[in-house]
Amino acid sequence: MINKFDFPNATIDHWPDTWEENWHILQYSLMKTQKKMGKSDLFFQRANLIKIILQKGEFSRLQPLLRDRLTVRVMTELWLHDDAFRKLTLKVRILKLVFMRHAKLTRISLLNLSEFYFKFYKDQKYLAEAKEINFMVQEFLVEQYQKINLNTQDKAIKFICEHQELFFSKDAVENFANFLVKHKISLSEICQVHDLEWVIQGNFGALILARYYLEKFLEVPAHQAHPILNELSKKECYQLVLDEKTHTLVGHEIIKNILDRADPTIWGDDPWLSTLLTIAGDPRANEEDKHRRTWWNPLGNYYLNKAYAWLCYEDLQIFIKVLATYSEQQGADLARLFPARSQFLIGIFASGKVRNTRLFLGRKLQVQLEKMLGHKLEIAFTPLTEEMQDQAVIYLKCNEFCLIEGSHSFRVWLYLDEPYPELLERPLEQEVSYQELTQSMPHNYEEIYKRQLPYKALTHHPHLVWQAKIISFLAENGIELQPELLFCEQDYQAYLQKFVVPKVATKKPSYRAKRQVSPVRTLRPRR
Repeated sequence: MINKFDFPNATIDHWPDTWEENWHILQYSLMKTQKKMGKSDLFFQRANLIKIILQKGEFSRLQPLLRDRLTVRVMTELWLHDDAFRKLTLKVRILKLVFMRHAKLTRISLLNLSEFYFKFYKDQKYLAEAKEINFMVQEFLVEQYQKINLNTQDKAIKFICEHQELFFSKDAVENFANFLVKHKISLSEICQVHDLEWVIQGNFGALILARYYLEKFLEVPAHQAHPILNELSKKECYQLVLDEKTHTLVGHEIIKNILDRADPTIWGDDPWLSTLLTIAGDPRANEEDKHRRTWWNPLGNYYLNKAYAWLCYEDLQIFIKVLATYSEQQGADLARLFPARSQFLIGIFASGKVRNTRLFLGRKLQVQLEKMLGHKLEIAFTPLTEEMQDQAVIYLKCNEFCLIEGSHSFRVWLYLDEPYPELLERPLEQEVSYQELTQSMPHNYEEIYKRQLPYKALTHHPHLVWQAKIISFLAENGIELQPELLFCEQDYQAYLQKFVVPKVATKKPSYRAKRQVSPVRTLRPRR
């Protein structure tokens, strides 16, 4: 009978990568076959006997069998591969008996127990006593590997003995990942060299890989596309548990790394933002949303605010893309208006006054944008009703005022406080109509603030005049804008020649501090 397969790591010049990869897969497959071929009829008879004993609850009959090495081999093998057997037999009291009666395991039992440990590493869901079992197995394996002669010919066992800190220490996953980075070797390469493929098949290998990708991600220049982003965006990677005590997932570390290094003002389609939204979704969604509870709530306000700032800029970018496209479609006259409208919005953002945004998009426009971008829109937005299906609107909540701007012939609306809280706090997926934005909103604003707070609704012409009116209106109410940010250089000089920069009122109107709120009256939107 063949009882051993030996496949040296042969090197052949100019061997295609796919052939070499398949060769290593074949090696691992044959190694598993070797283990299976070692199972005699006695092996299966013992397995059936153990099952019958435990199903009948005759625990006393099992104890004598636990002295036998075959029983230990059978149990460690089935713990690894048989879910039903594992649930039936893997108990703390049985483990204690096994460990007490077998000071040194056979090679196959040791490899079985090791593979079991790495497969369910830090997994506390596979059994009721999983946490205690994992700890017991870890301690026992450390003792076992310390007893092994370092002259062993088994490459996997020898490597584990020489590098126990990579497998059994408190920070084993992090240590292993740092080892890979330090020696500039991939996980698959080190496993091929040391016959460790069986180690990385389970949770341990997945966590090492995730941590390795996180370490390598730190080397990627900010906002650049990289293959590692594709790996980090996979559910099997970002949903792995890094720390059971704090419920920290790999995805939480990815989100923090991205937000710590990102510059939200970078213009253009951003693979980093796409990765962030793939993992965690838009945090501006409903607070009861599952993604929000899983990913954003544990991170706290610091990272939430960073995400909000970035997504505000993303809302602005999308809105400006809509403006640009519409201007191009409508010909030269409207195309001339586009730079002024976009620069004005960019200038308000640059002033640091924007606290939050809300983007409204028509359904038809959404489809057009997704074709233009080459992927689905990942940010949260509010849909517009049928009469605005090809339009976009953006709401800017600033420190001291609110601004609503739209594409097409939509006016720019200025309010000195939130104009329609009931509408703006609706669930994102609920449609909003043109009438609600242009009639219900100013009406509710007047009702809420007893007509004491003024507002403005301006068309976008004449050129420079509408911008000057906004600057003056806000200055009269104690709010300063920086004109140099709101115009291109040429228009800014023209503005200075044509208008006097208004003085900002030193004392804000007292009614702003004595706001009275009455029940909101909502107009019924037209259908």
